Amino acid sequence: MKHFTIAALFILALTCSAQEPTELTDSLGNVFHLTTVTDKVPSARQMALTKSGVLFVGSRGRGSLYAVVPSDETATEPEVVTFETGLAMPTGLALHGDDLYVAAHNRILKYENIEETYRSSPEPKVVNESLPRARAHGWKYLSVGPDGFLYFNVGAPCNICLSEDEIFASIVRMDPSNGEFEIYAHGVRNSVGIDWHPETNQMWFSDNGRDWWGDDRPPEEINVVEKPGSHFGYPFLHGDNLVDPEFGSQRQEEVDYKTPVVNIQAHAAALGLDFYTANAFPANYQNALFIAEHGSWNRSAKVGYRVSVVRFDEDEPTYYPFVDIWLDGQRSNARPNDVLVDNDGNLLISDDFRGAIYKVVHVPDEVD
Repeated sequence: MKHFTIAALFILALTCSAQEPTELTDSLGNVFHLTTVTDKVPSARQMALTKSGVLFVGSRGRGSLYAVVPSDETATEPEVVTFETGLAMPTGLALHGDDLYVAAHNRILKYENIEETYRSSPEPKVVNESLPRARAHGWKYLSVGPDGFLYFNVGAPCNICLSEDEIFASIVRMDPSNGEFEIYAHGVRNSVGIDWHPETNQMWFSDNGRDWWGDDRPPEEINVVEKPGSHFGYPFLHGDNLVDPEFGSQRQEEVDYKTPVVNIQAHAAALGLDFYTANAFPANYQNALFIAEHGSWNRSAKVGYRVSVVRFDEDEPTYYPFVDIWLDGQRSNARPNDVLVDNDGNLLISDDFRGAIYKVVHVPDEVD
């Protein structure tokens, strides 16, 4: 069995199957096993899991939607069903009751009774098709809030700019019954991960900072929406009030710009989020926030390409690497995109570089 320490940077040629786990040890000495569930999900992006264990996965470049059907006594490997093709960047999806909602560029679609229909080329209903068509940061990720509404990002249509249309650089709240929407958070450059704190029900979201401002600024952000309608700074301020050299002078003194609760290394590309509310991981992980870091593209030395975790040490959010095995210097062989806790309390990770889904399982201490 291979063994790696999570806090270190090692390269791993992920050829392990479900029968060959890679052993990982966290900073507390807890042991986990990582396996590849499947590597047959090209461009795998956001995931959504049914109670029966069917995993639905979006994509970006492929324009396809997938269902990963768990193996049983008749199959040794999961079955991957492509049930939709030809969509525009269907990156985001979320289950709401029996229905699957999909964000496909400027449209929000609904596939009704998805578990009953995914094998028969289901025809979606259009919830809304009036969203912006800008390609830059035009992909969207979905979350169902505690109120039953859909929430998703509308990224800035540029690296750094001030748009006249306030829907850009925002998070939107949409009524799934009629497609009507309103802006829930302003000044959000490019959020690709939204989840809800299990105790406060407040939204936590990732936000990717602007490019071409040096290797180490601005930081990637993890933010909390304490009040709907709050402004998180873009394009005027970044991270902990770093003033933008081009637009900083246009900030409004009367606006209370919100700062992140966690800063992450610039250009690490913090994407999908999921709070841990199961019981299979050690108690230190209860209500912890897992983060997929997709990895840098315009930095002199690569960073990211890992899964990190925010644990609440003495009630303070504290950032740690979690699965940190896919980067060796300037070489990487995975790009985590989303994280999701499965029905057994394990952690699923989507990788759009290899078209793979990984699973992380805690290994309990041996009892004499």
